[in-house]
Amino acid sequence: MNVNDKINRHDNNFDFLRLAGALLVIFFTTYGVLGAYKFDPLFRLTNGALTTGSIGVAIFFIISGYLITMSWYKRRNIPRFLWARFLRLVPALAGVALVTIFIIGPLTTHQNLWDYFTSRATWGYLSIITVFFPSYYLPDVFIHNPSNMVNAALWSLPVESTMYLIILALGVLGILYRKYFVTLFTLLILGAHLYINVHTLHTILPVISHDILDQLKLYSQMLGYPLYFMVGSIYYLNQDKIKYDKRLVLMASIVWVLSFSNYELLLLTSFICIPYIVLGIAFTSIPYINGIGSKADISYGLYIFHYPIQQTLLNFFSLDTLTLLIATLLITVPLAWMSWHLIENKALSLKNIQIKNLSVMQKLNLRKVEY
Repeated sequence: MNVNDKINRHDNNFDFLRLAGALLVIFFTTYGVLGAYKFDPLFRLTNGALTTGSIGVAIFFIISGYLITMSWYKRRNIPRFLWARFLRLVPALAGVALVTIFIIGPLTTHQNLWDYFTSRATWGYLSIITVFFPSYYLPDVFIHNPSNMVNAALWSLPVESTMYLIILALGVLGILYRKYFVTLFTLLILGAHLYINVHTLHTILPVISHDILDQLKLYSQMLGYPLYFMVGSIYYLNQDKIKYDKRLVLMASIVWVLSFSNYELLLLTSFICIPYIVLGIAFTSIPYINGIGSKADISYGLYIFHYPIQQTLLNFFSLDTLTLLIATLLITVPLAWMSWHLIENKALSLKNIQIKNLSVMQKLNLRKVEY
């Protein structure tokens, strides 16, 4: 059975991987909201090159790159492509915006409710529904927490959505069908990213503090996520040439872990090994994990709800890392479950409604070209 058959038959582990990615992000932000991100185990093991959160986000971007490219190949229709992306992101974002503004905000603001609800910043928070222009603050909310950001996790959504539009543009222009060109171009950009990263590090290392260096490494991770997306995309474009094998997944994992002690080498092995590990797990039959998350995909709900829940808990209680993690999951998992059943799943059921538009292939007379 090829990988397309596995996707069509849901005989894959994408749901499990998305859930794992969300849990890794929650694990990391538990340290982050306490102002203790340097105590993240992976941060310490890799000297700041990676965090558990960065691996979680990379998983999302790799999977999205693969599946969004596949979505364009199947639809080749601009309105349907955009409609599917809208339904996946926006309804649940509207849900988290309303919960945050009308429940979390009033419970945690240090303003009186009249001032809170008449503040421009309160209603400006609805901008998170646009995806591209998230607001991170509510008036006098979480002002005594280590960070007063309401939902820092939303930063990745504009980046990922921009990548959706790039795939759309490449598809409409016909470039996406020139798979060798896309592959080569992505590899060149990746090479430039790695070179600039390492060159900059060695240039500024003698003149900056360790704290600034650690911050720069975190920003470097953020710049790498679009590349993970494009690597996921070229995996789809070259699916006929890529074979997934448990032994190769294990070998890639070992090579990646062995490179932890060398920052420059780890940057390279991460882009080589992590996508293969992720997609290898996705398409390899692994006992006990196949089918996890297939009944309810709560990963997106976990991702967008967990941060304000953590901040609310810290607003009222003094918690250590483990207690905060457990309390966050006890509250966020039911919220994510409700988000899936009451909002996301119902929205996704509208994905195939009739849209009056000819396919892009018909309107623009694009031809599928293989190179």
